[in-house]
Amino acid sequence: MSFTNLLYNINSSAHQALQKHGLTRAATADDKVGFSFISFSCPDALIGILSDFILSLQEVEIAIVSSVRNDGIKLSVRSENKDVHAGELIREALQGVGDGGGHATMAGGLIKKDNVALLGTSPEIKIHELFLNVLDKKDAAEGGA
Repeated sequence: MSFTNLLYNINSSAHQALQKHGLTRAATADDKVGFSFISFSCPDALIGILSDFILSLQEVEIAIVSSVRNDGIKLSVRSENKDVHAGELIREALQGVGDGGGHATMAGGLIKKDNVALLGTSPEIKIHELFLNVLDKKDAAEGGA
């Protein structure tokens, strides 16, 4: 199993805990966002479980998991940050490339197969950029709070 990940604001003990669970790459920043990109088709339940696992880390307030499928890329978002509505986050991040929505703490979405090419040669990185851009705009609108 090859999970590739980019985790923001994760300390070394959390990073080690993730590696023990097969997650292979982590980095740090101030966003408190955990990403996981699964390069193979994964059942919805497992995507949700992985989102919940990443969110359970003390340093993570928002978890974003994506899985490549025959019909496109499936996404799951979880948020414990009272200022970030998961449904609004995924809807804004996927605008123009996919569809998504949900509740304040849980949401899902899909980038259809025909639109995956819009993500370029590195869909994993582009998905990170889409979500971080929305979070950065939200932070700037709130005065960097």
